[in-house]
Amino acid sequence: MKIKILMNKCIGWLFFLIAHTSVLSQEINENTNYSNYFEKVNPESVGIKSETILNFINSIEENINELHSLMILKDGKKIASGWWAPYSKEFPHILHSLSKSFTSTAIGIAIDEGKLSLNDRVISFFPEYKTDNIDPKFKEMRIRDLLTMTTGEKKEISPFLNKNQDWAKLFVNSKLDFLPGTYYKYNSYATYMLSCIIKKITDQNLEDYLNPRLFIPLGIKKPSWGKCPRGISYGGWGLKLKTQDIAKFGQLLLQNGKWEGKQIISEDWVKMATSKQVENKYSQFAVDWKQGYGFQFWKNRYNSYRGDGAFGQYCIVLPDKKMVIAITGSVQNMQRVLDIFWKELYSNLNSTEIKIDNNTFQKRLKDKLISLKIKPHNTEEKEIKSKIRLGGNYFINPNELKIKSIKFEKIDKNYKLIIYSDFGNEEIIIDEKTYHKNFLSNFNFIDNYSSEGLSYFKKEKIIPTPVAINGYWKDKETFSIKILYLENTAKANLDLQFNSNEIEMEITLKGIFASKTKFKLSGSK
Repeated sequence: MKIKILMNKCIGWLFFLIAHTSVLSQEINENTNYSNYFEKVNPESVGIKSETILNFINSIEENINELHSLMILKDGKKIASGWWAPYSKEFPHILHSLSKSFTSTAIGIAIDEGKLSLNDRVISFFPEYKTDNIDPKFKEMRIRDLLTMTTGEKKEISPFLNKNQDWAKLFVNSKLDFLPGTYYKYNSYATYMLSCIIKKITDQNLEDYLNPRLFIPLGIKKPSWGKCPRGISYGGWGLKLKTQDIAKFGQLLLQNGKWEGKQIISEDWVKMATSKQVENKYSQFAVDWKQGYGFQFWKNRYNSYRGDGAFGQYCIVLPDKKMVIAITGSVQNMQRVLDIFWKELYSNLNSTEIKIDNNTFQKRLKDKLISLKIKPHNTEEKEIKSKIRLGGNYFINPNELKIKSIKFEKIDKNYKLIIYSDFGNEEIIIDEKTYHKNFLSNFNFIDNYSSEGLSYFKKEKIIPTPVAINGYWKDKETFSIKILYLENTAKANLDLQFNSNEIEMEITLKGIFASKTKFKLSGSK
């Protein structure tokens, strides 16, 4: 058993070294135009006070928990960028529904290339599903209706509940409540169908189709995109990109599809996609979600628009101000982020260069951006010394996560949690002072849980997952652990409560799509 644990540990560190070396190698080998594409200038040179941006960041930190990254462009120049450690620019970040705007772009390019049109009937791409049982209203559904989320359904299909591997067939066979094009209802599987159509007409997945047409021209390394059981890119979610990549996409849109003198997407498509195509105020509640919907883009207030994704992924474009804002995070209230932006930043924009009397605020902003960090798990700064005798295996009662036993021990100045599960064994190093970066290779909690809702979870094979882990003694019997997933919005809190030879383990998952996010496990030696 000890040999097996040692081997797993070595393999885990090998993955860490390979990934870390890969990141470093990539940074070294990438040319300057890729790693730092945008010219960096002082905000004052483009009419914005450094104090204004500083106030925006301070207000975000006071009211929002938590952003992961921020990049602000003005006139095509970078005036601010930062990552809240342990999140960093090296790692791509899950976009969730911001992925939809990239799927829309693929459709726009395909239309530009003459491969399809907005008024093509959806059913025409799926002759294998044509039966007499298809809802007559479905036969009227167009590409345009998928783009505008006006498919006529009050409720999305639920392939995870139906355990149906063929999502497209499930969508085609669904019964519609309204004639397509007449009723707006947010529908991620409408975007998935757009992905299926790209696959049908090009024999390529979205990321492969977009690579030579969008990603390579923008200097974006070909990204990963999650797949359905049939191997088709999700379309509506699952894309991972770096913060600068999001900013590049926004700048491309701001420039009406032109990049370095070349028209990547037609200007007509950009204008159509980012304009209000349908009314959506009757089905939304937050004010910036009620301004109208385009082709997989949201309209904002102040004549602006955005692509966005759950838990705080934004690509905000302000044409009148020639600005782009890229944000990643893991927040619960996305409207609150926009409210702070409108109040602290947008309302204080100027149109001309600002005279600088001194550089006090420039220095403060610079210092702030390089010192951003996520709050430690021990926010109360407790210093409790536990007298719990650590070590030995705790055998866990049967549970949904398939954890068989755990071992918790002190090693030097850190702690180590070993999890033995049906998926394999995992060693987790926990630092009490700071977030300890590592990779989880066999068991990472979020990929080992089979959700019953819209989910990317329960994977057959876990790939090394970059994480950062911090923990502390909550009281004399309870050690609390926080896991941040560095390419994701997900967070996991683990509370281990020791009582003589027994243990209770409470696990809380946040920043994920799941019908269940809390688990209570128990066991004994």
